Amino acid sequence: MLSRFRIFLVIAAATLILCAQSARAAAPENRALKVVYASMTLGGRRCLIAPNGVSIENPASGVTVVSQAPDWTVYAYNVRSKLYFRCHIEDFPSDSYENLSRADVYTLTRSKWQQVGQLTVLKRHCAKYEMRRSAKAVAKSLGSSLVFAKYVAADDFTLPTCGQQLLAKVLHLPNLTGVPMMLSFYDQDDGWVHSLTCRRIDAVAPPKDAFTLPVGYKLSKTEQAVFVDPMSKSVFQGLNDFTQTLAH
Repeated sequence: MLSRFRIFLVIAAATLILCAQSARAAAPENRALKVVYASMTLGGRRCLIAPNGVSIENPASGVTVVSQAPDWTVYAYNVRSKLYFRCHIEDFPSDSYENLSRADVYTLTRSKWQQVGQLTVLKRHCAKYEMRRSAKAVAKSLGSSLVFAKYVAADDFTLPTCGQQLLAKVLHLPNLTGVPMMLSFYDQDDGWVHSLTCRRIDAVAPPKDAFTLPVGYKLSKTEQAVFVDPMSKSVFQGLNDFTQTLAH
């Protein structure tokens, strides 16, 4: 009788442990990736990627882009000017966020990509993709001399469609499944350009407000104003005033 009771206790304890582990694994707030990127075209980026939201921070400009389920409205805000704007993902003004030509962005995001293999990057299983353009296609292209590109994405973490679209839109990536790990392309004029490189990726539990607009921000009259660094603007204005003073 005693042995049966002990067996019952062991089974009950094991069941509780499994249920607790399953609950933790299923909870969206406990499943997120904190990713640090370097880029020759975008500068550094710090991203928080989860099944229920995405945050993309540009430390240099002070601009952060966030969006979360269920409606996936996009908010872009500037921590220095305290301005923000909101829009749908498809209306995000990516040309305010880029150092690439529109022709290159169009080529990278609209071309046909082919999966060519698998590899491991920073201990994560990844899929490798390539895109090639014929000499004829490059000759016909207006403004883009991009010939060849390589893209790597971690396929061991599932993103919702809207989160995937936002990352592709803001970071100028092909809209392929997975967490972006690397994007490089060869340009006839500039040679190899490393558009995005993952430097670090960690599993974290994000704060509850990680994908929301912070309090105390003012709706901007224009989208472009959010992307202006007030520090740079004040320096430029000071130089302009100094130049006008010398002119008089």
